[in-house]
Amino acid sequence: MKALPLAGWFFVGVEALSLSSDQVDQPKKIVPIAQVSCVLTLFAISLFVYFVTASLPPGLASLPTELVPFNRGFTLMFNIPHHVATILSLPATYATAFGFMWCYGKLIAAMAMSRLLPKFLSKTTKEHESPYGALIAGSAVSYGLCIVSYFVPAVGKNLFRICILSAFMSYTGQCIGYISLKRNYKNIKSSEFQSPFGVAGAVYSMTIWILATIAVVAFQDNDGVEIIAFGVTVTLLTLFYFGYSRTRQTFSAAENRVMLVAHVTKFNVKKVAAGRHKRGAKKPSSNSKRTGGTDTSHTENNGKWGVITSKFAVNSTPSHGK
Repeated sequence: MKALPLAGWFFVGVEALSLSSDQVDQPKKIVPIAQVSCVLTLFAISLFVYFVTASLPPGLASLPTELVPFNRGFTLMFNIPHHVATILSLPATYATAFGFMWCYGKLIAAMAMSRLLPKFLSKTTKEHESPYGALIAGSAVSYGLCIVSYFVPAVGKNLFRICILSAFMSYTGQCIGYISLKRNYKNIKSSEFQSPFGVAGAVYSMTIWILATIAVVAFQDNDGVEIIAFGVTVTLLTLFYFGYSRTRQTFSAAENRVMLVAHVTKFNVKKVAAGRHKRGAKKPSSNSKRTGGTDTSHTENNGKWGVITSKFAVNSTPSHGK
């Protein structure tokens, strides 16, 4: 259980691919394929990393505490000291850093567009629409944490577990959101990929993330520093929301389109169901059949119109990752 959070770290960031929906031509088709391909690739690489690093001395026992697990192989292969071997792992670290920069840039900009954060964070360049305000702010916070970790090593020691705990909480929420959408908005086709596991797969995933959360909170032998830090962070963000964001919050244009799709679709489904229930409760007659047929046709046409409207809005709606 103590090493479980490290296993979860292999797959952190895959969900960020959905933020590219406004930058690809067919997001409903391309993004799900990219996500599944990414997960399968990471799974294969994780098996490779596990078996290679576990096969090197001193073995599996000390692997969970290794900051740079490939150093074992590099030191033996090139006969170099440990700190020099770390340099060989830096390229992958930089690639990861730029990936997360793109992710938090999109998220911060989307939140600023909805006035959850100050408006200047939504500023973008004219030519490429790069969210430079969000990137500068996010990078400043990141460098600030690096400086604090340098002068206060205890922060750096626990920072990873605090971040991974936040990720596990987020993934649990995404599973709950998936289940809610499947139950309440069945008629919305959000992508051309359909999970073969459905709600059962979401429940299984949520169970894994909950176990990983428990592993961070209860099995790290540091008196629950992670959950305390997470709780303080959530409290501060809650105070910020009620003190600043709540009175300024609006829906962005993209969010309005998404909300319209959801509400129109659900309204039409309920209307059709209510019409069928009402017709079933009445005794059939020539007049009632004719009237009922007219009502049904009108209701079903409304339903079809809502579905058509939904499909049009979904296909023309960029995702801001909220």
